Amino acid sequence: MEECIFRKLDREDKTFCRGNLEIFYPELGDVGCTYIPKCNAYRKRISKEWISPEVRYQQADMNKKYVLIMVDPDAPSRSNPKYRFWRHWAVTDISVSTMNI
Repeated sequence: MEECIFRKLDREDKTFCRGNLEIFYPELGDVGCTYIPKCNAYRKRISKEWISPEVRYQQADMNKKYVLIMVDPDAPSRSNPKYRFWRHWAVTDISVSTMNI
């Protein structure tokens, strides 16, 4: 397998990352606010092969419900973002007791 380098999003893209949200895949660890490289077919595996990630939000209020939307801000690529903000999935009515989305 080729080596993959996961890197944090740059300053401009990091504006999407708020509230210390963690997105945890057992195969990768926390990928919140991280650029997922194309190597080892990680992007395909995340979207089609692996189970949904565990989502952790430490600031969650037990009296509120949440909505989580996963988007790609520069789909299909940074050089050609013609489908920017492509919605991969949306989950609604999330309570604090929901441990795995």
